[in-house]
Amino acid sequence: MPTFHDGYQTQSAGVHVKSIAPGLAGHIPRLTNLNYRSAGTAHTLYVMKCCGVTAAGEEASSGQTTLEFDDTSPLITSAGATETLDANDWVVYQTVAGPESNDIATVTGNAIVFNDNIGAVVEKGAPIWVFGELTRAVHTSLEALASQDNLYSDLMIQGGIAGNSDPYQARIGAGEPLLIISDNSTAPGFLKSVSGVYVPDWDVNVN
Repeated sequence: MPTFHDGYQTQSAGVHVKSIAPGLAGHIPRLTNLNYRSAGTAHTLYVMKCCGVTAAGEEASSGQTTLEFDDTSPLITSAGATETLDANDWVVYQTVAGPESNDIATVTGNAIVFNDNIGAVVEKGAPIWVFGELTRAVHTSLEALASQDNLYSDLMIQGGIAGNSDPYQARIGAGEPLLIISDNSTAPGFLKSVSGVYVPDWDVNVN
């Protein structure tokens, strides 16, 4: 069974700690293990599931903050209405160096301005996976206690959204990434490891 793993990283207080479980064609990512330490204050970790997909309307260079989207309304609300992207929504876009996450600062027409620079070239037509806001109901939150290692060794958080939890946003999750974010708001955070497996696209679970 294919696996994914992301190693150690840290950020100072107020800077998000981010990790991506990349998508794999024909498979769904399943997060099974996470090790996180927060220094001094508790942090909230969010395991975010892709809620919609669009593509880059134009090429974007490394170092810029603006990316043209083909569609800025790829989301569906829990009431079944079309939802336009907004500030603080999270996305993952495919660069020539691999997938990269960013959160939105502003939306003007089809131009999305991010809070951080784009790290590598995003080619026209590159896929963009949309996750929405951190607290979206379909995501999973984990509380990381202060000043200790928080070991989550028996997780089973899988990509995709089960129809019995939200029929309007239901999706299998095959080929889509998972996004792990720490709010890291009041003290440095240390993401020591993230790992999991890819399951076949017929192995859909409810989580």
